[in-house]
Amino acid sequence: ESDVALRILTRNPEWAGAFAVAAAVVYDMPFQRDFFRPFTQHLPPEKFDIVPGGVDIDMAALARQPPAPPKARPFRLVHVGTLEPRKRAEDIICAVDAAGLDIECIFCGKLYGLEPEARAIVEREPDKYRLLGVLPDDEKLAWLASADVFCLASDSETQALAVYEAALLGKALLLTDLPCYRDVFVHGRNCFIVPRRDRAMLALSLRMLLASPDLRTRLGQAARRTALRFNNAVYFARFDAVIAAVANLAQVTGV
Repeated sequence: ESDVALRILTRNPEWAGAFAVAAAVVYDMPFQRDFFRPFTQHLPPEKFDIVPGGVDIDMAALARQPPAPPKARPFRLVHVGTLEPRKRAEDIICAVDAAGLDIECIFCGKLYGLEPEARAIVEREPDKYRLLGVLPDDEKLAWLASADVFCLASDSETQALAVYEAALLGKALLLTDLPCYRDVFVHGRNCFIVPRRDRAMLALSLRMLLASPDLRTRLGQAARRTALRFNNAVYFARFDAVIAAVANLAQVTGV
């Protein structure tokens, strides 16, 4: 994760020498070029490549997987990711509670902790806010497939692959304004995007999405078309090209 790496490099600046030693540096997303530029600006630009991760879903296998349990409420929101400060699950919980939305919130991912306000809400309505912990991939995908909305309210991400999984399943996406989504997920075109930590906008966007099945369908279909570009075949081909270039350079230079 870029923010984690930046904190590590700030505390241990000598580790930034790894950028110079490496024959090639591969980033997930284009924003990382600028993000790490304070440590790399003296290095040749051809050293750096962008290779976004690939995501594929075996739809036939998913169809054989038992479906997720029926909804306990009219709508279902699914979040996939660890429950820790960076992911801001608290903002989803508090936004839904403050707005009085009749929506079931499913959280798939390891629980590291929640802010006291959010924890109190979960404890008060455990049937509305369900913390499922770490699930096998097939179960996680079954929950994703059952969602009306996929929401990730993170403070930071590098390339959140769960977003691409939800997109491949044609789900309406509600995301925060992070650099990793730039030129991929665009507000109003293939997702809704709200400012980070803006619970009022999060609740308003959720209300709009839940009120319009047509809007959810349109955004979900557009998200799927976007995610199809980020498949494993493309990822492997681009990474193989980087490896081949490094091997060729080693042959030419004898290093």
